[in-house]
Amino acid sequence: MKRKILITDDEPSVQRVLARLVKMLDCEAALASDGAEAVALAAELKPDIVIMDLHMPGLDGLEALREILERSPKARILVVTGDALEMRAQAAIESGAVDFIAKPFDFEDMRRTLELHLLAH
Repeated sequence: MKRKILITDDEPSVQRVLARLVKMLDCEAALASDGAEAVALAAELKPDIVIMDLHMPGLDGLEALREILERSPKARILVVTGDALEMRAQAAIESGAVDFIAKPFDFEDMRRTLELHLLAH
């Protein structure tokens, strides 16, 4: 069975790049455009990894992260955001994220990061 990675980002271009990367890693990609959709999909799909942007319409990524971990404490959440403020990164880590990656990210760095977290899960 393929591993599942939920990509949560409100930018379609970022979703496309990350979905391509997930498929290259022979994993199944699911896409969410906002926090509420991510929470619902995570409950349904039980992804191995959730890639979560912090700034999204409606339910923001930090709150979505907390709700996902409440229901699926073993999910590995990687925060990917253009808001590289140290305070937000620290809040995400304190809330249970396992990694923080600033946008714009390098494709190869992201690939290595995902491979590392797939091995750890």
